[in-house]
Amino acid sequence: MKGAYQFTKSNDLENFEVIDEEISMNFSPRHGTVIPITNKELKSLINKWGSPVDYPSLDNNPVLEGYYADPEIIYSHKTGKYYLYPTSDGFDHWSGDYFETFSSIDLKEWKNEGTILDLKKDVSWADRNAWAPCIIEKKIKGIYKYFYYFTAAQKIGVAVSDNPEGPFIDSGKALIDSQPAGTKGGQEIDWTCNKKLDN
Repeated sequence: MKGAYQFTKSNDLENFEVIDEEISMNFSPRHGTVIPITNKELKSLINKWGSPVDYPSLDNNPVLEGYYADPEIIYSHKTGKYYLYPTSDGFDHWSGDYFETFSSIDLKEWKNEGTILDLKKDVSWADRNAWAPCIIEKKIKGIYKYFYYFTAAQKIGVAVSDNPEGPFIDSGKALIDSQPAGTKGGQEIDWTCNKKLDN
């Protein structure tokens, strides 16, 4: 359109409405397209170049980039940080085989502390379906210990560390690997930690 872009919008890719009056640009590109960016990329661009006029403030959702489920969170008295322990998700048939943790000082910005328990390397009794963790910080004889309960292969286990970001050492066997007598169906999953046991 006279050497400039024509802007339109459509709900069905058949009928288009001209919306030139809604668009403001301070440059004259001749070719291009619109591409999506991640929340992380958006934050980097705003940090470098500032926010456009009237741009809404950024919320912090999602908290983590990527696929995660079953979040468990604690405040570590040892480090003075919050730690988020999710299921690493996004695998076919929920077949993840490792756990990660994320740390934060403000519950907004999260740092990936890496893998804290890898079923294939660190657990002898299960190597699949790493789900639904929970954790307890407990002070024992003046020393902080972290008890990390997790599901693996539809069994429940526990691993221990001196630090909330691990590494965690598995106990060597499942705590719960069978159903009570008379139970029909179901799986041994979704352990819940009683936080009243802390300290």
